[in-house]
Amino acid sequence: MRGLDIRIMLAHERVSAIIDGRICGSVIDEYTLGSHLEAHRSGYADARRGRTEPPAMFRDEPILVSGWKAGVDAFEDEREMSACDGCNDGTGNPCHIHG
Repeated sequence: MRGLDIRIMLAHERVSAIIDGRICGSVIDEYTLGSHLEAHRSGYADARRGRTEPPAMFRDEPILVSGWKAGVDAFEDEREMSACDGCNDGTGNPCHIHG
């Protein structure tokens, strides 16, 4: 099932937070950063494949949805910049819009 491994990672991070005596909510901290980054990677890969909806396993977890959406946005930004004449003028610098 798509996203299950990342959802499990988030659960492990939350258990670690409880064991260490920390409260772990929807705020990104050192306990949830791994699952957020993996959700970002998942969003990027999904956007590359043309998927427009986050995995069902993410839908009730704001931290995973936000990571996934950030990955989709990163893919879209990269695609836009790769088609931009100003960003691809041979200087190696982004244009004034993307820079």
